[in-house]
Amino acid sequence: MKRGTAVWFLVALLAMALVVAGCGGKQGQESGSKAQEPIKIGVIAPLTGPLQFEGQQQVNGVRMAVEEANKAGGILGGRLITVVAEDGKGEPTESVSAAEKLIVRDKVSVLQGAHMTTATKAVMPLLEKYGVAMVEAIASVPDLTEGQLPGQKYFFRVNPHAGMECGAFARFMVEKLGVKKLAMLVRNDDWGRANVKLYEGELGKRGCQVVAVEYYTSGETNFLPQLTRIKGANPDALFLIAQAQDGAMIVKQAKEIKLDKPITGAGAFASDTFVSLAKEAANGVYGVVTYAPSVKTPANERFVQAYQAAYPKMPLPDKYAAMPYLAGKIIIKAIEKAGSTDPAKVRDALEQVSIEDGLTGPIVFDEKHQAHPNIYVTVIENGTAKIVEELPTK
Repeated sequence: MKRGTAVWFLVALLAMALVVAGCGGKQGQESGSKAQEPIKIGVIAPLTGPLQFEGQQQVNGVRMAVEEANKAGGILGGRLITVVAEDGKGEPTESVSAAEKLIVRDKVSVLQGAHMTTATKAVMPLLEKYGVAMVEAIASVPDLTEGQLPGQKYFFRVNPHAGMECGAFARFMVEKLGVKKLAMLVRNDDWGRANVKLYEGELGKRGCQVVAVEYYTSGETNFLPQLTRIKGANPDALFLIAQAQDGAMIVKQAKEIKLDKPITGAGAFASDTFVSLAKEAANGVYGVVTYAPSVKTPANERFVQAYQAAYPKMPLPDKYAAMPYLAGKIIIKAIEKAGSTDPAKVRDALEQVSIEDGLTGPIVFDEKHQAHPNIYVTVIENGTAKIVEELPTK
């Protein structure tokens, strides 16, 4: 080889080596950059409409769990986590659209939601379609975990379902309040109708008769027709299925027509929001709840303090913040255990994770992906939810 040719050959080799080294360096940077991209958790919540306050608490709860992990240095080698929230309005169609966006466009690793039972049922087939898990914290109709719905392999629930609640609360109403005739005013959806069926069965076992069942649509403002018919049935007590806004209006209007009977219910009846809206009418109302801020556990005391510091203008946290917080903690543990953000691996890890120091007790999923935390009977006294009984669900 001639000297000139050899020199140019060496120059060419050197140039190629530099190009290859440069490409390799660039690929390494992209790989490293990708490894530091935030891990996305999708949240489907009602952020507009009559349930928007509860939905915002749901998002707050998940964000608190995420912020705790991020402040501790992140997970999977220091990666931070971000919450991507979409407005499902608590409605099936909107929640399906929110889930599609979160899964397909945002590429979330796992979902938390979708708050209401009808919305959750609508989303569940998508979990199976895309292979993405969802951890629920609010919807309480039993067949989400007890039935045979599409997507159940990918569905996990940290809150107790209504079947766990109703037996204990039916016993309380009959044995402690002496109720022999009960009237029910419930939301006209899967949640309300399922509770009517459950309570009729549990109360019947204990010799208590349901003498009236009335329904309402969320967002109504005039409950006087239903309450007047209930008053005419002369029950020993009134049982409600309601969130804070509807429940507050119902108890105030019950006082207006002098329906002087004990009021009991499932929903938001231990929340500061309910008390602030219902004012004096809240006093004396009994509720069966999955959470109360006055629960005496070290984990809950830390949570309440942290929530008040993070959201000083918000009421004390209720189940709409506390249970999603636990869902967020479970999700983060599952991603850590999976060692990956791959949705299939996260789903598999969810079957194996638990929280021993949950706010109200351990969070452990059974073979149906249902957790069994404690529940509480509360009564409002002087504007504060006082725990009357703590009851196990397993």
